[in-house]
Amino acid sequence: MINKRAFFPSIYSRLDHSIYVFGGNDQGRDLHECEKFSLAENIWRPIEPMKNFKNGAAATIFDDHRLVFVFGGNV
Repeated sequence: MINKRAFFPSIYSRLDHSIYVFGGNDQGRDLHECEKFSLAENIWRPIEPMKNFKNGAAATIFDDHRLVFVFGGNV
């Protein structure tokens, strides 16, 4: 990953064969940064950050509608 983190949700998207990670915590600092790992290219890229800094959240994806939901967690 680009940013070191713990307590973060991750999902796999079958549409683009990528793993996405959202927020988390880096040594007591909550994060809003999000990243995408392309399995085809073997590279991490930053994506649009979340509006809130949070750790311990959950995430789900609805690939058919290209929707990702990140919910709960510590804000």
